[in-house]
Amino acid sequence: MMINLLYVVGVWGNGGIEKVVYTYCKNLSRDKYNIYLLPIEKNESIFTVKLKEIGVTIIEPNEKINGNALQKFENRKKIVCNTIKNKHFDIVHFHNSIFTSYIFLNEMKKISPDTKYILHSHGDNAEAPYVRTKRLLNKIIKTVYQNVPDFCAGCSDNAGKWLFTKKIYSSNKYTTLFNAFSTEEYMFDINKREYLKKYHKIESKFVIGTIRRFCYQKNPEFIIEIIKELKQKKCDFTFIWIGDGADKDKIKNLAVSYKLNNIIYLSSTDDIQGYLSLMDVFILPSRYEGLVLVLIEALSCGLQCFASDTLTRDTQINSKIQYLSINDSNIWSDNIIKFLQSNNIDRSYPKKELHKSGFDIEPLMIKLNNIYKELMEKK
Repeated sequence: MMINLLYVVGVWGNGGIEKVVYTYCKNLSRDKYNIYLLPIEKNESIFTVKLKEIGVTIIEPNEKINGNALQKFENRKKIVCNTIKNKHFDIVHFHNSIFTSYIFLNEMKKISPDTKYILHSHGDNAEAPYVRTKRLLNKIIKTVYQNVPDFCAGCSDNAGKWLFTKKIYSSNKYTTLFNAFSTEEYMFDINKREYLKKYHKIESKFVIGTIRRFCYQKNPEFIIEIIKELKQKKCDFTFIWIGDGADKDKIKNLAVSYKLNNIIYLSSTDDIQGYLSLMDVFILPSRYEGLVLVLIEALSCGLQCFASDTLTRDTQINSKIQYLSINDSNIWSDNIIKFLQSNNIDRSYPKKELHKSGFDIEPLMIKLNNIYKELMEKK
């Protein structure tokens, strides 16, 4: 019997959740699953074409997300409810990190009670604005609706603790599913490095970079401070910034005000491996995250990484990652320069560490298939 599987994503774009969904779809058997994707709010994405190419049906919402916060909430709820009304799904796998997901799932369950629902957390804190209010609502909603999902998952332990109650997190209804992928696809490629250096006309000695959205969570102003200090300390580098977001123009203007003319901005790319190969150092000073998949991609490429000390240590697979305070950009610039001057640049693929880490795709897909199988057996 074929299983109708629906993936739901709150905002569809070029982020880590999209990468996870694509990886799942790519590795699930087409002999077992009919796979559908509902992007509640759809933006341009390199993954849309990729999913269509492998036979995933993308459901285009008719409703537009506009108005005030309450109107947007109602629009989103209407989209998920209409989707469930129009087609029967055996399993709905909802990827999000917001407490409103519980309410959406509850409404979907009223319409299709035979469907099995998975809530999958991808964050470990509330996003600005109204952070305190959102934290309070998260605590209340996850308690009231804790029994609505048939199964719960988190991309990290912290992500699981954020969106689920202690009772659920400690039960057999929960598991942590690291954002696994084919890590060998991100091995360092010297040819791509040389090609991209010529393509972007990079003549500096070093390349430092990040792959981040321009928003409060990703702390882009702090990245500008790091770049400014590195330049003041006479570091010979070019900065590659891959990402988009609401604050992009503001951050670019801030860089101009500091006369930082060594930044190359890219909205997106379908060659992450190539750009990671181009870099000598990767930085990620986020205020908070669930699990940062791009850090594992960077480490797979043999990159030296510097990340915020507020992040989960699940990504600490070897010594090539340092966690630094986001209260002092000077610490970041000093550590980056110290590493670059050490001539200790080794781009070897950390095969053993990655195998032990749980980020390899094969064990993850076995686990995921078993979750789906057990839910179907309970139908």
